[in-house]
Amino acid sequence: MKTSLTAGRALTVAIVTATLGLAACSSDGDNSGGATAGPTTATTTTAPADASAPQAVRDWVRWGAGPRAGQALLLGAKATALLDGRPAPSLEDVTAVALPVLRHRVLVNYQAEADRIDPDHVVARLLEAVRP
Repeated sequence: MKTSLTAGRALTVAIVTATLGLAACSSDGDNSGGATAGPTTATTTTAPADASAPQAVRDWVRWGAGPRAGQALLLGAKATALLDGRPAPSLEDVTAVALPVLRHRVLVNYQAEADRIDPDHVVARLLEAVRP
């Protein structure tokens, strides 16, 4: 039985180990950078029935993002901060991951389709509206 690793296999193991370590750090990381309110605001304002939803959401969204979107925003922001060498995420980190996290969680309505508005446009308008 051969127990040595090939160079390619060793690299794969190293990448997986580093990725899992980063994921563990990001889920346990510091939240003191002021980014914890960002994901909550961004996800609740994607619901068209929410009183704080911007007009673009009320006009063009049929179904907004759920609570797991907030978790994904926060974890993505933490990972972005860690990759940048910072211990805590900022609102800029939340903004950086908002489009990839929310684009498939926001379902546009028929009016948006008729107006040729896609989820990316809605998310961009949402970020403009909720930015402090």
